[in-house]
Amino acid sequence: MRPTRPFTAVPVVRALTALLGVVLLAGCAPSQRSGNATVPLPPPTTNPSPTQEDSIPPAPPPASSGPSTYLALGDSVAAGVGAATPATGGYVPLLADRLSTALGCAAGSAPGCPLELHNLARSGATTATLLREQLPRALDVLRNSTDVRLVTLTIGGNDVVEPVVRACAPAPQAQTCRAAVVTSLRNADEGIEEVLRAVREAVGPDTTVAVMTYYNPLPACQFASLQTLADQVLEGTSGQPGLNDVLRMRAAQYAALVVDTGDRLSAPTDFVGGSDCLHPSGPGHAQIAAAFFDVVGVAVTTR
Repeated sequence: MRPTRPFTAVPVVRALTALLGVVLLAGCAPSQRSGNATVPLPPPTTNPSPTQEDSIPPAPPPASSGPSTYLALGDSVAAGVGAATPATGGYVPLLADRLSTALGCAAGSAPGCPLELHNLARSGATTATLLREQLPRALDVLRNSTDVRLVTLTIGGNDVVEPVVRACAPAPQAQTCRAAVVTSLRNADEGIEEVLRAVREAVGPDTTVAVMTYYNPLPACQFASLQTLADQVLEGTSGQPGLNDVLRMRAAQYAALVVDTGDRLSAPTDFVGGSDCLHPSGPGHAQIAAAFFDVVGVAVTTR
């Protein structure tokens, strides 16, 4: 938990209301061949034919281990919202491209190639809807995959905002507002724990699972003056853990890697901005993909 300013209910309401975008959106290298290395031949018993070669033929490339799988689950950030073309410009497909290149898939047959992407993320997803709608489809993918290299999760934000806004909008200074904040974070914690437990049980101990923490998009949008308060909601205060604290704690419990994006998205061009205080832009998605690759790249491409 990062130290920050004391928690107050009124600023949190404003921050959470403004943060609907944060949460409601919210190698192997190519196989080496033996090449044409010259190998001495035994002395000939007869005069060699003029066409006889002095080297053995190159060894054939090792057989491919078959395709591998990257499974993505989560909310609108994982679905690519904010990119010009979400299906190719969101962080998930960009990460898949980087991993495929690192595996050596472009060069031909290599272990783990092709890397097959299954992105099941949906805008507005909560931990409950992920478990109810995305997880059954994910289990089908996993049953038909022999080499699951990576599962990424971007989830938890939508568990917090809607109940807090509903409780706090009529009376932001009431104790019921603060109670709603605490209750919503507790419910998010329970949901995140259940998602990670289900995913880890499904993929086993050897598959890399990576969890994304949320960034603060407010500096680039019309609510820039609330960016400090947004940080409190995401990173917590001295008396109250934030959403990202919960994600880090539960990731550690289930041996998942944590991909922090807050320090990677900092330029105004990393966000859609303006009236959109929620989504990363195309360059922002590229930054998220780079953050994921830095954390998971070696584990995914060298197993």
